[in-house]
Amino acid sequence: MKSRKLIVTILAAIGMVVNDVFGKPVSEETMYAALGLIGTYILGQGVADHGAQGAARVAIQDGKKLSEGVEKVIDKVEESLDGDDDGPNWDDNLEDSE
Repeated sequence: MKSRKLIVTILAAIGMVVNDVFGKPVSEETMYAALGLIGTYILGQGVADHGAQGAARVAIQDGKKLSEGVEKVIDKVEESLDGDDDGPNWDDNLEDSE
């Protein structure tokens, strides 16, 4: 029941039934115009929902690419730490400065 499209459709149907029960106080032309507006709204919401899903899909893909990039950087750092080089030799640096 969270769908705005469903709620608007139900309200339009209720409006048509109420108009018919009360002897059509609203003209047919007005009803058709209102239904046209409601249909346009529902169509627009469908397009917007589809666009939001597409944007979410792109964000997920970008997140995966970022994650893959971070994993590559971590792998490079781990490779450099796993080598024979155990980092700078601080004793050599102290002798150079004296």
